[in-house]
Amino acid sequence: MRTDSNDAPVRYAIDAADKICFVDDAWGLFAEANNGTALTRSAMLGKSLWECISDPATRTLYKQLVARVRQGQLAEFSLRCDGPSCRRLLEMRISAAADGVVEFETRTVHAEDRPPQALLSPDTKRSSELLRACAWCNRVNVGTTGSEWVEVEDAVERLRLFERGLAPQLTHGICETCLEGVMGVIEKMEVPA
Repeated sequence: MRTDSNDAPVRYAIDAADKICFVDDAWGLFAEANNGTALTRSAMLGKSLWECISDPATRTLYKQLVARVRQGQLAEFSLRCDGPSCRRLLEMRISAAADGVVEFETRTVHAEDRPPQALLSPDTKRSSELLRACAWCNRVNVGTTGSEWVEVEDAVERLRLFERGLAPQLTHGICETCLEGVMGVIEKMEVPA
């Protein structure tokens, strides 16, 4: 087990049009260390934040958070950002700056090593099948009704993912537990009338 408290916080910002207008050096270092070679500063600057969030539900929640922040509220919450051989808990802080700019800061609170998970590796060959992972807690949906979410290791075993040949592509959504938690954060940010 390890904690990455020495890791520098990752900071980025969006302008009033919700385009990424600032990415710090820690962003690039984090992307490079986590096989995010397509996430370079030059590739991200000028890009709409909403283009970077593929899941409609997650995008809607972030839009609500950003709207509340622009009304003078502060958003703070935890989320997971796992890598193939690491579980990582982050704290996110979203705050307003001048001229409609919104600043994001993530800080690693805790990280622990785990055996490498091919399902999370960008180098794993994929089929056209889709498998949903929660964008907030990284658990994987294994239920036929959509309500059973488990850790990646358990999903691989229960669904026998690598016995089928190619691994499925990961798509993102939000589990019921995380949806409830995020809605709680948004409700606490209600702006008094």
